This record gives sequence, structure tokens and C-alpha cells, in this order.
Amino acid sequence: MNFPSHDLDTAPEASKPLLENSQKAFGRLPGLHKVLAESGLAAQKFRSLSLCYAVLRSNAKGLFPPRDECRLRGL
Repeated sequence: MNFPSHDLDTAPEASKPLLENSQKAFGRLPGLHKVLAESGLAAQKFRSLSLCYAVLRSNAKGLFPPRDECRLRGL
């Protein structure tokens, strides 16, 4: 099965801001981000999940349970 792979020129409009953020953060476009760009919603959900994971990793002592920490940060 082949999945479309996008760059900043070919991505749907809804996905372009997410790809721009990836380009800035990584200095390149990771392959998974290129594929997820086919669906703006999938790309947004992946970003939210990634941010939530980063919050959980950085919150080692945890003031709040992980689920509440993500909710408090709007993820």
C-alpha cells in the first residue's frame, strides 16, 4: 500500500502550518509527518499526542495525574 507523501508545496492547506512547525523544529520534514499531512486532522491529532507525551516525560514528579496534566495544557 502506498501513502502519499507531501512537502510544503504539495500539502493540503490545513496541513501546511503543521509541516512548517515540523520543518522549524527538526530542520527537515520527518517522513511520518509528510504522510500524515495528507489528512490535516490526522496531523493535528498526532501533534497533540506528541505534545502530551512530551509533557508526561518532562513531568517526572508530576503535580497532577498525567490525564489532568494534558487537559490543563489543552492537549
